[in-house]
Amino acid sequence: MKIAAAAAFAAAALALAVLSPQSARAQVAQGDKFFTVDLGAGLPYGKVDSPGLPSEKLADPGFMGGVQYIYQLSPNFGLGGDVYYSLFNTHKAHSCVPFLNQTMTFTMRKTTFELTGRWVFMPQAPYYPYLVGGVGVNNIYYQARLQPSAVGVFPLGGKFTDTSFTTPSFSAGLGFEGALTESFLAGFEARWRYLGTYSLSSFSGSNPLGFGPPFYTTSDEYSFGPASEVTLAIRLGWKFKAGS
Repeated sequence: MKIAAAAAFAAAALALAVLSPQSARAQVAQGDKFFTVDLGAGLPYGKVDSPGLPSEKLADPGFMGGVQYIYQLSPNFGLGGDVYYSLFNTHKAHSCVPFLNQTMTFTMRKTTFELTGRWVFMPQAPYYPYLVGGVGVNNIYYQARLQPSAVGVFPLGGKFTDTSFTTPSFSAGLGFEGALTESFLAGFEARWRYLGTYSLSSFSGSNPLGFGPPFYTTSDEYSFGPASEVTLAIRLGWKFKAGS
């Protein structure tokens, strides 16, 4: 999936370079304002470590979407902010404890808020590459759960953890945009983002009956990360000229 996504990204960038009309001059200028919407894939990297158990992937690749605003301080450099949301697919792993005979699931989603800078190459061209980076915070929701099973110690399942936490974020990437009309543009962007580390302590196993004390508690330290994400996104946007 990752190779296919990268190939699609490269092919789309090439198609935009070939098909973008030369007459639709982008002419990125000081004072221009850009608003873009991103849609694509989020590829998570990292592990969750449990005492005495093998490391597991945080989650599987999923959907990402976001919005970005950039104000051009010069034809090359712009400053603004973005908000991105990623909903990763649930990662499933069979329990390594034979008598449990159950499946563990790991679910993650996150929202990122960043102050963003962008450096545009060839601002007078109808399509142009750029470098982008940002700093901010991630708000992450994470759940590890023992799924219900017909056979096992916990036949109705139970949660290991269900929590939200905040981590620092910083990102770096590159992109490619082209003017489709005087105001409308399209592009592609690949970005790497740091999601941080977090100590998940004092897990509680829920009571699958829905009431009463949990089946177990533990003060063991469970570690999230270090984690990161690569996003591959199609971008659609609008340019508002200086003074508009």
